Amino acid sequence: MPVPRLRLRQTDTDARPIRLGPDPISIGRHPANTIPITDDKASRKHCVVEVDPEGGFRVRDLGSRNGTRLNGFGIQESPIAPGDVIQIGKTEFLIEEAIGETDPADEAKASNANHAPEPDWAGDIARVLAGLPPKDQSPPDISLVSADGSPSD
Repeated sequence: MPVPRLRLRQTDTDARPIRLGPDPISIGRHPANTIPITDDKASRKHCVVEVDPEGGFRVRDLGSRNGTRLNGFGIQESPIAPGDVIQIGKTEFLIEEAIGETDPADEAKASNANHAPEPDWAGDIARVLAGLPPKDQSPPDISLVSADGSPSD
């Protein structure tokens, strides 16, 4: 069963929706969250939207003080679908179907399909070029010496 193409949109802002994918999306007051929010009822690490073992997506509360609600009901963990609303304090997120959006993994595959594989010698050239001094750096002084160690003219 293919993973549904969904996105998460905060309802009270003009921010772009976030496409759901293999990486979890964390929501909470802490700035390190994928979606940091300023809601006083939100915990620093409030909840996460992630792929569930059934192949879809789920929302999971991270032990928040005030809880996470899905469609008005308090949840610990629940599958999500288009039309669902996740509520954290007064902040709401709508789950939408990502119609017409391409999957980032599909874009990467298509991009790689359009490029020929790199030849073996390309890596050798890259290593040689990386070892060269910068263009604006003067070369070191070189002294020639004869086989007996005396300076050569």
